[in-house]
Amino acid sequence: MIRLTYPIVLFLGINLWSVRGTGQPVADTSMWSLDLPEVVTTAQPLPTDAKSALHQIRVIKAEALEQRGVTNLEQALQQIAGIRLRQDLVLGSSLQIMGLGGQNVQLMVDGVPVIGRQDGNIDLGQINLDDVLRIEVVEGPLAVSYGTNALAGVINIITRSSQISPVEVSVQAQLESRSESRVAGRLGFRLDDRWLIRAGGGFDRFSGWKTDPEIRNFLWNPKEQWYLNTALIFRPNPDQRIRLAGRYFDEIVERPGEERRSQFRPYAFDQTFRTVRRDMSASFTGRVGEESYWQATTAFNQYRRTKDAYRINFEEKETIPMPEELDTARFSSWMGRVQVAFPQKPVTWQLQTGIDTRVDWARGASIIGRSGELGGTQSIADLAGFFKVGYHGFDHFTFELGGRYGYNSAYRPPFIPSFHGKWAINDHWNWRASYGKGFRSPDLKELYFEFIDINHFILGNPGLEAEQADHFQSTLEVDRTDHKGNTWNGEAMVFYNDVRNRISLYEFVDTPEGPAIASDTSTLQFAYFNQDRYFSQGLRLGAGLTTVHWRASVQVQTVGMYQPLSETDADINRFTYQYSGTGTLSYRWEKPFPVECTAFAHWQDRILSYYPEVNENGETISRQREQDGYTQLDLTASATFWQDRLNVTLGARNVLDVQGVGVQGGSGGAHSGSAATAPVSPGISYFLRTSFTFR
Repeated sequence: MIRLTYPIVLFLGINLWSVRGTGQPVADTSMWSLDLPEVVTTAQPLPTDAKSALHQIRVIKAEALEQRGVTNLEQALQQIAGIRLRQDLVLGSSLQIMGLGGQNVQLMVDGVPVIGRQDGNIDLGQINLDDVLRIEVVEGPLAVSYGTNALAGVINIITRSSQISPVEVSVQAQLESRSESRVAGRLGFRLDDRWLIRAGGGFDRFSGWKTDPEIRNFLWNPKEQWYLNTALIFRPNPDQRIRLAGRYFDEIVERPGEERRSQFRPYAFDQTFRTVRRDMSASFTGRVGEESYWQATTAFNQYRRTKDAYRINFEEKETIPMPEELDTARFSSWMGRVQVAFPQKPVTWQLQTGIDTRVDWARGASIIGRSGELGGTQSIADLAGFFKVGYHGFDHFTFELGGRYGYNSAYRPPFIPSFHGKWAINDHWNWRASYGKGFRSPDLKELYFEFIDINHFILGNPGLEAEQADHFQSTLEVDRTDHKGNTWNGEAMVFYNDVRNRISLYEFVDTPEGPAIASDTSTLQFAYFNQDRYFSQGLRLGAGLTTVHWRASVQVQTVGMYQPLSETDADINRFTYQYSGTGTLSYRWEKPFPVECTAFAHWQDRILSYYPEVNENGETISRQREQDGYTQLDLTASATFWQDRLNVTLGARNVLDVQGVGVQGGSGGAHSGSAATAPVSPGISYFLRTSFTFR
């Protein structure tokens, strides 16, 4: 049985104080169910509305998450075209943006980076969305603002930090037909106009899913999650905010093994994976004097993942621990960030400057320490200064120039420039263009990892070079409202990425000069190497319509992925293209009580890639790997009662019952469960969600 833990943790931390931006805010173009004005803060010198921002920021609001029964970040990102999700039955879910993997995406909570990457990715299913106000998604490199790991973009989760009533109590419960249940609660006490205390927590249990109830092992493993969030907010005056916050997360995943030798003294090997996250942060944000706006954040995060293995002897009814398979990984990170913006009156020039520092530590059974011992400790430090200069003197055109330069304890980072421009063609049309250079230093696992057992042979590479990239992006948007109040929106976006020294995991062979990438894929020994060059390019189109009762939107995107074998094989195209799309249709009526019914569709086309293989004649030839596409459909109906205090949502996830997709020419992944199948979902699921808020 999964162990239950009852963490009682108290944390202190600081975050951002929001002030109103200028301009007329409009609905986010990617989500028509989110139609209220929205102030955004990610990569902005000052909080502003999404339309006025120089970056294109896609926003998912809490109301949309609740209407769809969303409980974690993985489910939330399914509604954004261009973000491709991948499932691993042990490591969890990961993402891809603009043809670049999750190791190039900075995931943050209230501006604080989330740590604990496995295979370069954060498990999105471990990021619960309790007490979340909105999610801001910015595509493209934001290395000037956030440094390493922001090559493909930033996903910033903004939590609640205000409430109107003196006391607020919220309770949520969600039941799903696929043996999943969730209970969560929040408390908020506003002591006076200056002090606010918020605390929340919850429990999520998934009993696992398998096609044959007679077998022990699961296709989707059972897991339990506990989490706790606390925050203390102090406002010395209306223009300043201090926030002390803490987060605790505890997950246990069981992986029962198949029964062996069933006719004579049967046994099985079971594994248990436990993940613990502790995050503490402290921030000050607000105006100081008449001309400056300050943001200061410091945080300390801890991540621990432990694997335990057991032999289960069924006849003897005994469980024998296997200490030789015990594996523990610990990662810690401290960050400090101070930035100040100087708006002028009248606002023609705007300057933002700041200092950003971060130190990461790694310790574990699979980490090679400083003295060369396995099970040691390693660290890497980064210190940088950055600036942004914005000009708003033209009637319809604004632009921003930025730069970042710093020190890294393992690598010499280059100067990182950026440019962002916005042209308000008229009251309805906006055009944005941007260029940014990206830089990513290898993380500690890519440098010093060594994991060798009966199923794995993975090595880090201390000789890795840092990744660098150039990114170009252009977006054209339109937003019109007719005399009847109907609003329609449209969007066209193109992008191009040029990455040098991209870090990837390859099969290798030993040579006199050291490990080298293998000419085929049969060694089953893996290590991290730099790829000389990598490119991706793409196009996204979107449109939406909002009326009094109806809301509809559709987005499609294609991403071209560079194929390195095209340099030596003329039959292979330089790019293979991945197509995806999302569509939403909802209808809302107000009497006798507010009800909104929504259909959401998510489509992914096939994925093509190529790999080398040595044939029987000793010749290296190219082979094609193809992963089938799929379509998912969700249906929900959400109603509110008693002045929005009670919300009830009925829904069906994955109505088309997509469980996995075929893979021809290669495996679906190390933990996919089948060499010819890549996992997608446990299948169709019906759910009931209720939430009650007392104010």
